[in-house]
Amino acid sequence: MVGSGREAKHTGSKAEKYKYTKASRGDWVRTAIYLLLYVATLLAGGILLIPVKWPLGFVLWLVIIAGGGILLLVAWHSRHFAYRCAACEHEFEISFLQDLASPNSSRGKYLKCQSCQRKGWAVVLRKRKEPG
Repeated sequence: MVGSGREAKHTGSKAEKYKYTKASRGDWVRTAIYLLLYVATLLAGGILLIPVKWPLGFVLWLVIIAGGGILLLVAWHSRHFAYRCAACEHEFEISFLQDLASPNSSRGKYLKCQSCQRKGWAVVLRKRKEPG
């Protein structure tokens, strides 16, 4: 059922219709680039902030760069991706907090299906706006 074209209401402030499709190579590359930029920012921020006025520089690095960067990455990911249950093939979106707390692997994300209530590795799907 890859690219089933099922519609779903986006849970954001504007009710928009989305079509779920299997995440493409380009989606994975974009995600990897964002992760690499985050790691580069962590390193550069650590080099610049940690030595300055210890321990204040470390606290600034930890809260602003490390914490803020993770929150931005998870917010982006939860807005652009949905999931398909491996057991019943139900397609669903998850909240920011679920995206932040759920384990990831190369197989997908470990989630509890909203339809069949089974826990398992859900397949990552890309949300695409439907025209019109």
